[in-house]
Amino acid sequence: MNIYAMTVAEIMTRSVFYAKKDMPVSRLISEFCSQHLHSAPVVAEDLTLVGIVSIRDVMKMFMTNYIALIPSLDKVSDADLSTAMSALRINEDLTVADIMRAAVKFVWEDTPVIDAAAMMFTSRVHRLPVTRGRSLVGIVSQSDVMRTMAVGLRSGGACA
Repeated sequence: MNIYAMTVAEIMTRSVFYAKKDMPVSRLISEFCSQHLHSAPVVAEDLTLVGIVSIRDVMKMFMTNYIALIPSLDKVSDADLSTAMSALRINEDLTVADIMRAAVKFVWEDTPVIDAAAMMFTSRVHRLPVTRGRSLVGIVSQSDVMRTMAVGLRSGGACA
């Protein structure tokens, strides 16, 4: 097994949880918790990749609202805390489109594995959506790359 000759399609996960733009943030949070996810590709109705959303995006939404409502974190009154805590309740009208990032790094299914690994390393991301054209077909992670390298090393060919 030569990792330099392999494509992302050979190692990617094909069954991927994705969020649609109109998914309520409350449902996204439930899915993240129940499936132990840290991020998800965001797709349009036709499964075209349009962005990515992560736990960090959810936390940013909550913390931005929370911090904005507290005048000084050094002197938090009960009234300030109560107001801020109510702001942490999820607005049921809030959707994934409201918090996602449209600028998303991705790879095509015929991208060499080593190029995807380099992109993850230089971009400091743990996983990349995989597309055919602009349609989501899978996801490749650092773990997928490492697993492939480990198998190749055991067979004597990962770096051949």
